[in-house]
Amino acid sequence: MKKIIQTLFVPIVAVVLLTGPVFAQEETTSTGEEATTTQETSQDSIIQQLLQQVANLTKQITEMQSQITELIEQKKEVVKTVETKKEELSSKYIPMMFARPMFIGVIGDDVVLLQEFLATDSDLYPEGLITGYYGALTEKAVKRLQEKYGLEMVGVVGPKTREKINKKFHKKDKDKEVPEWITKKKKNKHKKQIVSSVSKITLTANQDTGEVRWESEGVSQRGFKLAWSKNPNPTYPTRKNDKYVYLGDSNSEHYALKGFDGAGEYYVRVCEYLGGKCGVYSNEVTITLNTSKIKSKHKNKYEKKYKKEKKEVKKQDITSMVESIELHTGEEEGEVNWSVNGVSQKGFKLAWSKNPNPTYPTRDGDKYTYLGSSSAESYKISAFDGAGEYYVRVCEYLGGKCGVYSNEIKVILSE
Repeated sequence: MKKIIQTLFVPIVAVVLLTGPVFAQEETTSTGEEATTTQETSQDSIIQQLLQQVANLTKQITEMQSQITELIEQKKEVVKTVETKKEELSSKYIPMMFARPMFIGVIGDDVVLLQEFLATDSDLYPEGLITGYYGALTEKAVKRLQEKYGLEMVGVVGPKTREKINKKFHKKDKDKEVPEWITKKKKNKHKKQIVSSVSKITLTANQDTGEVRWESEGVSQRGFKLAWSKNPNPTYPTRKNDKYVYLGDSNSEHYALKGFDGAGEYYVRVCEYLGGKCGVYSNEVTITLNTSKIKSKHKNKYEKKYKKEKKEVKKQDITSMVESIELHTGEEEGEVNWSVNGVSQKGFKLAWSKNPNPTYPTRDGDKYTYLGSSSAESYKISAFDGAGEYYVRVCEYLGGKCGVYSNEIKVILSE
């Protein structure tokens, strides 16, 4: 605006300065010479025109200044309104909505928020642990919540449970403290550290079967990391030449090991898993392992028995060489792992379904995959009948049918 005013004034001032001397010169040229009436009239006319232009420009400048003042006031009002709206939105804070299914094994800030919500009612969640991991205690608390509100007690935060919690969790009291990790005004995102809840783990080894067992004092909400190596004090995260397996179930208490660096003596430890690192470690044990999950003398025993029976009958069913199979959830969605006591010569059939007790050969609504290796020990399944809860079992394959089945586990799968 200042540039506009300067642009308008410069020519006006220039005209006034140029015409001033002319008028003065004409008035003083000769006292005896008289200006004609026409010249005087012309000069007066020019002066009047210039004065009128100056008046018009002055008026325009005044109007513009008034408009500028008005715009400044409007801007102040807009800024004031925006600040007021910000304060209103801040005081009417609405927390993050629960948007995904939650079940055992799920990790995240929404689990933290769920646990904080459950912990407000000691009847629902008397332990009140805020870990960020959806474990057995959180599942029990969710079941109590579902029972309280007349929902099916499945222990999984599905659509109906999420809807109920979202309604209850909406902030109605503006003075209620907002969870720090959700508040956007905080410069640093708040991260809940998973708290150790295990005081001691005792590990033992069975030299005949290659199996290790442990007992924990306390609950490891995120399960266990089992590490073994030919070097003492195996750890997680692992060092070079260490190996580990993740057992995500907090109720896990045994696992059958196999050698991965040749036969020989291995050092073994199990630890409470805290997400990316270990908490409490067990004592260290040593165990002699071959490269299969059972000791060679047992394997040879089964092989001799099989060969003997094969000689007696030219064609017969494959003999079961498995005593038991332990199935458990893995670290990722859909991942299942298992350990075998024995040798499944023709591999495994893994079956899953939305109906309990999936089998092979399959029923309507079941699905299976064939894992032909006798050393297979994990697989990642996916939903085939929509998202939701699936029942899973793995079995020793005997050619056209199953032999020994594992325990049944439940896995939540998304589309």
